[in-house]
Amino acid sequence: MAAEQAYQGGDVLRACSVGGVWTLESNGSCGGTATTGAGNAQGPGGGEFYWGEFYKVGEHEEAAVGGLAQVPGVPFLAFATEDPVNLDSGGFGWLSNTTGEKLGADEAYRGFFAKGS
Repeated sequence: MAAEQAYQGGDVLRACSVGGVWTLESNGSCGGTATTGAGNAQGPGGGEFYWGEFYKVGEHEEAAVGGLAQVPGVPFLAFATEDPVNLDSGGFGWLSNTTGEKLGADEAYRGFFAKGS
């Protein structure tokens, strides 16, 4: 029997308070701020605000695996990710709250079972 690999992938979604009502991003826009993730067919309404949480374009385009941290006033959020730098690894990445792009990533460990960030 051949070994098989399966990859999960999560998405980082943004919600914004507009007039005191929380609204989920739509087509890469939230609270009047739009990113280049608009129209990429990967999020609510046809695009995604945080478009930078991927390993490589066309490969693991949704690499978030659960945990994230957002501190009020800090211009980025941190998130747990599979394959932050290398394939078959786990670690953390940082996404801009203004542009949605990946600002950086660090690998915490390597190995096939690294998908449990």
